[in-house]
Amino acid sequence: MSFRKIQNSSSALPPSPALPPGTKFVPQNSLVLVSTGIPSLDDVLGGGLAIGSILLVLQDRFTGYAQTLQAIFEAQAVSANHKLFVAKPDINSKTDLLLPQKISSQNTLTQPPPVSKDMKIAWRYNNLAQVDPSISQQSYSHDFDLSKNIPIPELQTADINTLDLLDLNPKSPYLSLFKSISQFVENGYSSLDPNKPTTTRNVSRISIHSLGSSFFQNSSQQDILQFFSALKGLLRYSYSTCMITIPATFPANTSSSTKSSILKRIQSHCDCVIELDSFEGSYSNPTKLLSSQNNTSNIQNDYHGLFHIHKLPTLNTLVPAASKLSILAKSGGGSSNNLAFKLRRKKFSIETYHLPIEGGSNERRVPSSNSSSKNLEF
Repeated sequence: MSFRKIQNSSSALPPSPALPPGTKFVPQNSLVLVSTGIPSLDDVLGGGLAIGSILLVLQDRFTGYAQTLQAIFEAQAVSANHKLFVAKPDINSKTDLLLPQKISSQNTLTQPPPVSKDMKIAWRYNNLAQVDPSISQQSYSHDFDLSKNIPIPELQTADINTLDLLDLNPKSPYLSLFKSISQFVENGYSSLDPNKPTTTRNVSRISIHSLGSSFFQNSSQQDILQFFSALKGLLRYSYSTCMITIPATFPANTSSSTKSSILKRIQSHCDCVIELDSFEGSYSNPTKLLSSQNNTSNIQNDYHGLFHIHKLPTLNTLVPAASKLSILAKSGGGSSNNLAFKLRRKKFSIETYHLPIEGGSNERRVPSSNSSSKNLEF
């Protein structure tokens, strides 16, 4: 008597919930990620920025590379239809934002190669849907033209909330800022909401510019530590992710040891910490390092600064997932990695930093005729 499997519809497992738009699931650590808008930065983070995490960016001196990185992060939110909360000084409405425009890709419009309807092998898989990887990649991350800004009509239709840092309570600016963020997150983006959503959940993003700048000079160091601690607890149970930039002058009027101590305590409350160290604002002059190199191509024309990784996310894992999933992060690791960033007219990228070939590309090392004809002695 042959065995026949009984099909019972009642015992079937419930369908898994659909992922929010503009996200992807990573099975290695069971996290849902969003893109930062920069593919190389996504690679450094292990595929993207995890929902419920905080990315801290330490700004460089005298330049605005961190603002460019943050603008791409905000433009990715607009392109992915994520709700965006922007807190920065001197902003009246969302139309004041200068965000790079998305580049419309023409490659995804091409038709896939025809496939025969009847499969000669594995006939039982005939009814399965065909997978188009280009569609999922396009919906997760987009390319942006840094020379063009998003038109004002498109910004007006985007779901963006803005907060002017000058409007915060001067006596307790960190508390006032946290209340605004908490109200934003709890308005439909908290995972502790007892009301089950009737539709697919969406993701929100929070972007805070120049936290700890002169607008917060009346606050103590304990206030900013309490802010980061409360923000971390709020985002852990939410469908939100956050990017924060801190100026290089923070904290003001303090010694180097005190500055290092307060920054380490702040970094302990963040999931990922990176630093942009531009050549224009760096304390160390890269030309001294390259003085012995006589290459025709100038290294400063190739790179605009060093990219330091101070902390990688370790959510749902003991070691950073980027150590296995990332190509760039595992090439260096820690704050002494060999990464640098480039800013081109239409692209911001992170690459492996290396010195030019000694003697230039035109020099060829060939053995002399005397050494080649000399007999070897044993």
